[in-house]
Formats: sequence, structure tokens, C-alpha cells
Amino acid sequence: QVAPPSRGRCGERPSPSQRPRGPIPAAAMGESFSRSIQACWDPEGTAAIIRKKKAQRAAINEYSAKLDELEKSGPSEREGLINAIKSLDRENMKKREGAFWRELQEHADWAGIKTRREAAGIA
Repeated sequence: QVAPPSRGRCGERPSPSQRPRGPIPAAAMGESFSRSIQACWDPEGTAAIIRKKKAQRAAINEYSAKLDELEKSGPSEREGLINAIKSLDRENMKKREGAFWRELQEHADWAGIKTRREAAGIA
């Protein structure tokens, strides 16, 4: 995606070199408009969605980091790292009465985490 052009000083139009090149896809414009309208009509709901997505991303990043460590570790460290991942599972299962865990498993990036867990022997 192309960032919106800078308006410069006091609303000056951007120079031709600052303008985005090529047409903006209609779907992207509609999606952006829809998000903007949603944010105006329901700012608390929009903030909740953003917090949820940030929490999911943080959890996925944490799982990824722990799996990276596990994949690089020796046999002596393996059990402790598997226990750390299982502890993270339990922690995430408790969030929002289990809703966070269900939604996390529906996240597009969870499939990669699941594959890596299975390869490491973590159910």
C-alpha cells in the first residue's frame, strides 16, 4: 500500500514526485472507507478490535520466539522450553474466559505455529 501524500505546509498540494503512482484499487478504497466509518460510529468497538489484534500478534510473536529457541536448543534444554510453551498455552486459555484462545487459533498466522508445534512434538 502507498502512504497518503504529505500535504506540506498549510494544505499545499504535493509535488508530482510526492504523489502516489498508479491507480488505487477500488477494494482498498472501500475497505479504508468502511474502517473510517466504523471508527466514527463505534470508536470503543474499534479500539477493542485493535487491542484484540495487537494481543493476538503479541501472542503469535511470543510462540514464534519460543519455537525458535526450541528448534535451536539441545536435548538438555528441550523439556524446559516445551514446558514454557505449554505454560503460555495455559495462560492464553485463561484470557477472556477462553475466547482469546479460540480466536488465536483462528488467526491466519496460527497455522504456521501449529505446524511448528506438531513438528516439535507439542500437541
